[in-house]
Amino acid sequence: MDTIKSYARFLEIICIGFICPLTAAAFMYKWFGGAMPIYNDIADCSKKVTAYYGLNLVFNPSHAQPALPMAVSRLLGAFIDSISIALLLWGCICFIRLLRYYQRGEIFTADTLALFNKMSRIAFAWALYEPVNFTLLSIITSLANPAGQRVIAVGLTSNDLVHIVIVGLFMIITSLMQEAYTLKNEHDLTV
Repeated sequence: MDTIKSYARFLEIICIGFICPLTAAAFMYKWFGGAMPIYNDIADCSKKVTAYYGLNLVFNPSHAQPALPMAVSRLLGAFIDSISIALLLWGCICFIRLLRYYQRGEIFTADTLALFNKMSRIAFAWALYEPVNFTLLSIITSLANPAGQRVIAVGLTSNDLVHIVIVGLFMIITSLMQEAYTLKNEHDLTV
C-alpha cells in the first residue's frame, strides 16, 4: 500500500509541476508567441498520414470569400485548439483527484471508479475530437490566405484510429469495473 501511495504522490507532482504548466505554456506559445501555425500546407497534410493507412483529402477552393485578418484567424485557431487542451487538462485534473484518493488509501471505492469512468469518457471525447480539430485548424489557418490559396484538409491517421480503439477499450473496462463494483455491493447487501 505504501508503494501505491508513493507512486501516486510522484505522479501528482509530475502532473501539477510539469504536465499541466507545460501544456498551457506550449499552447500559449503556439498561438500567441510565434508565427501563425500552418495547417494548410499540402505537405503538412500529407505528413499527418505517414503510418499504415489513413485518409487524406485536400480541397482548395478558388472562389472563396475575402481573407480574414490574421489576428481573427489566430484567435479562432486558438479557440478551436483550446477545446482539445481543455479536454486534456480536465482529464489531468480528474487524474490528480484519483491520485489523491489513492494517497488516502481509497483504492476501490465508488469515487475512484466514478473518476475512472469520467477519465475514460474525457479521453474518448479527446480521441474523437483530434481529427476534427485538425480539419477545423486547416480551414481556420488558411482563412487569411487570399482567394484560391485556402485549404480544407481532412486527415484521419492510423494514430487517430488507434487512439479511438484504445480509449474505447479503456472506456469498456472502466464501465465493467463500475458494474462489478455495483454487483459486489448488491451481493454484500443480500448476504
